Amino acid sequence: MNLYIEQSFLDDFFIDLEELPTRAKQCLLDIFSTYGEVNKYVDVEIESQQNLEDLKSQNPIFGMLLNLGPLVSVDSFQNHIKSQQNSFSTLVFCNKSQDWFSEIESYGALCFTIENYEDRVNKLLESHWETDFTIEVFKGWDCLSSLQEFPADQIYINDDYILTDIEGQKIIDNLVPICKNLIFDGVSSKVHIFTKEFKPISDTQEKRKEKAKKKYKLLKNRISNDGQDYILYNKANMPNPGIILHGRTIVTKFYRISSSKGFNIMPYKKSNDDLRASTIFDKRTYMKIRETIKLYEKWLKKLHSDAWSSAGFIYYP
Repeated sequence: MNLYIEQSFLDDFFIDLEELPTRAKQCLLDIFSTYGEVNKYVDVEIESQQNLEDLKSQNPIFGMLLNLGPLVSVDSFQNHIKSQQNSFSTLVFCNKSQDWFSEIESYGALCFTIENYEDRVNKLLESHWETDFTIEVFKGWDCLSSLQEFPADQIYINDDYILTDIEGQKIIDNLVPICKNLIFDGVSSKVHIFTKEFKPISDTQEKRKEKAKKKYKLLKNRISNDGQDYILYNKANMPNPGIILHGRTIVTKFYRISSSKGFNIMPYKKSNDDLRASTIFDKRTYMKIRETIKLYEKWLKKLHSDAWSSAGFIYYP
């Protein structure tokens, strides 16, 4: 995770803590003090240890931020974020709204001010939910629309049968509305789909690739968003990657969706399965997302290794 925090935001946030911490405030306190593998950037010069001690004495939250790593001073949040090309979730906290917020959010960041952080965090927390198919009727994929609050420049979908496209498991009933409901306006998204289901009548590499091409075109035609593209990965008939990608999940930098039966749910039938969504504002989910994306990046890196270069059809296009 990347955190960019203005000193003036921290000062006002500390004053806000004189009242009992709300759920949103507690979320930020947890992120500031207990989340691991976080890069923390501030707009104040830290020239010496004494300078740092002075900051901590004036505002104890500076001390919290130092619990799990150093603070780094940067001159411009805007320029620094644009220069960072990584898979980390990025949160920006400024005292007032900045004219560059919309541009930075198009890079996949979330921006907050001292005036809106509580309302916005509470809104984002509404994306934590569970549907239990033993006691609830699943009404469709519009349930994912709350996740549009999160920019999703990279979406990872892992489900061996999401592209099956047979009666009762149609792409237009499941994968298409899933992708439509996860699109964040103004953000270009790349959707990585990991599956095994490329089985045409004639089971050859070329036939599998041709089948993948047809399903790629179906997605592009059905979802008319110029900023969204897809890569379909074939997990079958390839060298052993040494990495298991099994769980039926959808993961981005900010949220995780899991389904015990996979994502071919519509048309709905009652079962003992469930569908869950949670975000980085839950620490355990943050840790799951962080480690899962590491696995995907490691797996994708292997695509370019010599062992896989002659393995035939692995991805399209």
